[in-house]
Amino acid sequence: PESSGSLPAIMERLSDLMERQAQMRSKVLTAIAYPSVLASFAVLVVAALMIFVVPKVVEQFDTVGQELPLLTRMVMGLSAFLAGWWWLLLILAGLAALGFWRAMKNERFHYRFDAMLLGLPVIGKLTRDLHAARMARTLSTMVASRLPLLEGLTLTANTVHNRVLRHASDDIVEAIRGGGSLSAALRRAGVFPPLLVYLAASGESAGRLDTMLERAADYLEREFDAFTSTALAMLEPIIIIMMGAIVAVIILSILLPILQLQSLTGA
Repeated sequence: PESSGSLPAIMERLSDLMERQAQMRSKVLTAIAYPSVLASFAVLVVAALMIFVVPKVVEQFDTVGQELPLLTRMVMGLSAFLAGWWWLLLILAGLAALGFWRAMKNERFHYRFDAMLLGLPVIGKLTRDLHAARMARTLSTMVASRLPLLEGLTLTANTVHNRVLRHASDDIVEAIRGGGSLSAALRRAGVFPPLLVYLAASGESAGRLDTMLERAADYLEREFDAFTSTALAMLEPIIIIMMGAIVAVIILSILLPILQLQSLTGA
């Protein structure tokens, strides 16, 4: 590249590639962080109500002598359990997290877990599309810069965290090293979006592999953006509605004994 004078153009393409990958990572983090924070806050609010508020309010009904409504008794039982054993629940959650972390160090378990993730309706599709977009973008840059295709595949494979997709990427590298075509290797892997396979085959037959791979990356990234925007727009009200429903049940469990006492007093 230095002798041909194409190094500046190659460096510019690689710079654009790294910038796009940084943008995608930022979008992924945003998509994960916001609902996680909102859900964690909702759980903390409900836990605080159950552990600290409900026992103080409901203990006023212990001396009434009347049987409390079923909903109130259920909430009181759950509140008593959380108030008395919250520390045990934290310990069990920590042990479960530690056990899962240790299990993920086992390659066979990690591979099965990643395969399970790919089988999920939403998470699996997003994971495949993100990896496919990253691979298409990297390979497009490599081909346009007249750099070896195998080098781009190897670089992409090393950045994949999902074991199933990494294994598929390594198989593609070996297939191309053995003289196979990119589209045939993608089709044989069976884990990549059909659009990427089709456009790669079209690019190979037309001699425009870099252009077709870039189009595939653009489409997959736009699809990811549209899906995450829609999911975030729907997820926020869903979490708020669920939190409101739980709080409403807690409030209703407190109001029912009060209404029961008022009816008895009125009688």
